[in-house]
Formats: sequence, structure tokens, C-alpha cells
Amino acid sequence: MVIVRLSPVLLTTRGTLLQPSANLSASMKQPQLSSAICMSADYASAATSLFANVRLPASIIAGALVPLGFGFALPIEGPALSQSTRAFLIRLHHWVAVVSYVCEVVAIVYSSVSINAISENFNQPTKNVVELIQREYLLQWIATNSLFFLGLFGTLILVSLRVLLTYERDEGRAAAGLCGSAILLMASIIDDQV
Repeated sequence: MVIVRLSPVLLTTRGTLLQPSANLSASMKQPQLSSAICMSADYASAATSLFANVRLPASIIAGALVPLGFGFALPIEGPALSQSTRAFLIRLHHWVAVVSYVCEVVAIVYSSVSINAISENFNQPTKNVVELIQREYLLQWIATNSLFFLGLFGTLILVSLRVLLTYERDEGRAAAGLCGSAILLMASIIDDQV
């Protein structure tokens, strides 16, 4: 932080010095407080990088969701689950696949549009990148991250459902439990950082 002391002498555009007139109050002639100038900078490139850090993983996950959700048929029969439970899990798998894919694609679009907006618009200088995002791009930031994590959690739910439908009862439950614990661990990490 740079501290600047205000001077009672002013410089005109012609280079001549002006002294304060006698009718100015004493506080105007000799300022009592120093004014602080906070160093500000343009953090647009840092904000762009933050949005890009979400866009790339969202693209990878969206690419992985296509074969995981839609590419391979789920087993209709199996010894582990009853027919009605299996039919319900297959329908649930289809819905979770669609919702997860949509979340990731919308996160990619939101991130891309935000990167373009940051590049195209003039942003007031700020103290840090967090202030820039909070002031100008808060909705886009929250939407991008929320949709990304919903799609990520949906991907793990798809893996759990596929494992439950494909493996035998014990292996399926153990693998689904691992996916569930991974979801809870990621939620805990997100909660810690937010």
C-alpha cells in the first residue's frame, strides 16, 4: 500500500503553483489524514484462467459421459437384482446420464461465454481476482462451478448404477459404496474450499 500525503499547493495546467486562498478552512490547507491509494490491477487474465480451469475438465467429463451414459447397453437380466429393481435402476441411469451431460455442456458454454465477456469488456481495476469475479462475474462463476460439480457427481452415480447392474450383489455394493464415498469426499473438499 502506498501512502500519499496531500499537499496544500496545487499545480495548474500551465505549470504555475497555486497557494490555497485565505478563506479556505484550516483543514483544507493542511490535511490531517493521509489518503491511501491501494494498488489495483487488471486481473482479467487471471479470471479467464479460472474459468478455463473449469472448462477443460468439464469437456473431458462430458466426453466420458457419452459412452458411459449412452454408448453401451445395460444388462437387462442378472442374478443380483429383481426385475422391477433392475428396470428402475436402468431408467434412473438414463435420467442421470442426460442430466449429467446437460450440466457439463452448460458449464462449458457458461465458462466459454464468460471468458469471452472478460476479454471483450472493460473491467475496472481491482485488488485481486476474487474481487473482480465477485463484482462482475459472480453469477457466471457460481453457475459454472455448480453445474460442473453436479455433472461430476452424476458421473460417479452413473458408475455406481452400472456397477450395481453389471456385477454380482456383493461386488456391486462394494464398488457403489466406493463411488458414494468418493462423492462425499469431493463434497467435503468443496465445502472446505468454499
